[in-house]
Amino acid sequence: MIRFIRALRMLRSGTAIAQVAADCGFYDQAHMNRDFRVRGDTTPGRLRPRHAGAQQAS
Repeated sequence: MIRFIRALRMLRSGTAIAQVAADCGFYDQAHMNRDFRVRGDTTPGRLRPRHAGAQQAS
């Protein structure tokens, strides 16, 4: 749970997903994605803030 919370904070601060996975000790991004789906019912990409210029697909 501690790793999940740390990753969540890093994602919300705008840290790249691959960097978060490495820094938080996940084996790879897929491992982190599975953990987020189980613990948070979401994906890391949905939690990471989008850049001001990025557009969301309709």
